[in-house]
Amino acid sequence: MTEIIYGPLGSGGHEFIAKRISELLSLKKTVKLIVPEQATLALERNMSKLLPASSPLYFEATNFTRLANTVERALGMLTSKPSDRARRALVMWDAIAEISPALRVLAPKGNISSSLVNRAIAAVNELESFGIGADAIENATDEAKKKNARLADKLHDLSLIIPLYKKLLSDRYGDTGDELYKLIDLLDASPNFNIADTVFIYGFTSFTEPQYRLISKLMQRNDTVVFLDIPVSSEFSFEYSEPIGARKRLSAIAKRLSIELKMTKTESAWQKRNPLLYEIPSLLWHTNVKIDKDSLKYKDSFRIFEARDPYEECDQLAADIREKIEGGAKYSDIAVIARNTDKYTGILDNALIKCNIPHFISKPKDTADFDAIKLIYAALSVVSRGFSREDVISYAKCGFSGLDRGACDEFELYSETWQIDRSRFTDGVFWSMNPDGYTSRTKEGTEEALIRI
Repeated sequence: MTEIIYGPLGSGGHEFIAKRISELLSLKKTVKLIVPEQATLALERNMSKLLPASSPLYFEATNFTRLANTVERALGMLTSKPSDRARRALVMWDAIAEISPALRVLAPKGNISSSLVNRAIAAVNELESFGIGADAIENATDEAKKKNARLADKLHDLSLIIPLYKKLLSDRYGDTGDELYKLIDLLDASPNFNIADTVFIYGFTSFTEPQYRLISKLMQRNDTVVFLDIPVSSEFSFEYSEPIGARKRLSAIAKRLSIELKMTKTESAWQKRNPLLYEIPSLLWHTNVKIDKDSLKYKDSFRIFEARDPYEECDQLAADIREKIEGGAKYSDIAVIARNTDKYTGILDNALIKCNIPHFISKPKDTADFDAIKLIYAALSVVSRGFSREDVISYAKCGFSGLDRGACDEFELYSETWQIDRSRFTDGVFWSMNPDGYTSRTKEGTEEALIRI
């Protein structure tokens, strides 16, 4: 049997699923919970708090990729080492370089940039998500010739790059992006293999073509429960078109395979605990609703301010916080949430400082922004790109290079003035040009400056 459970955001999906899973575990039934890759660890942690201590004997939170790997190992299939973004980029670089003489518009004259590699990988990933292979692209090329010659050339190039990229990737690594197709083939070849008694799928708004095909296989073998965030009051709204489309597609699969289908609606847990939180999302997600003070019933709990720009916005916010503190509130009771913290850098903190409000700002930071990672990237660029002046200066300015800012500035000024580049950094010839540039050389301090530089 297949069950589709749908309800609004905040309908307590974790608790709802945990309760259902607990009931199955009490009967010693095996359960798999499939969630998006980025949510796997968080769901494992949350479920460990909600489920009994013995649950790992019968329960596993996983994702589609990990599930494919688990089944391969369970069936005795050997899996080679996994790839990552950097390895895939190198393989794509090799594929484009090898096939470049036959390409029409990509990599002109054999020039392969990192941007081209990233775009090619993105194109492969998008095509895979729709289940479009090289053969389909080749067929589309002939049709495109009649309407758009440049598009036809791009499709021609992709039809050559993708098979070679896939071959090189599969020769070196285990995960090639075809894991779900391999898993489907394995399940077809192993009709007696059971993934679990019940499979739960949670946290998705929609599915890729390979995922739909795998889900159809799971529906034929196991009891399958899919949870979708669709408010009952807005279950046909455009704003929820993706999960609504997923529900429609899964219903069609169940009908085609003659599988019993059950639809279950859930209500928001917020509706009773906090009516305000239940009301606000219904306003936010409708494009034809004007949100103003009269739109909400609970005006004392929810207020809307309008400002001309971020500066006025932050000043209003800081003044409001100051007023609450003077009224007896605690700083720990207050949180400020912004969609994009970079937009308010230097604005929000200054507004809070003006009102004497102690604060801590937390915002996401890219791995490449850490000094140690910058040092590694800069060093790699220096070596791989032949000691260009730009790369060498970037390396010198890294926080872990061992050079202070004054030394970096002196070095940068000297190398820019005298156009020191590439082999001049590595030929071992002592630099003797005037540190003061195109001026009369002064003996005092010249030798020391040259040694420092």
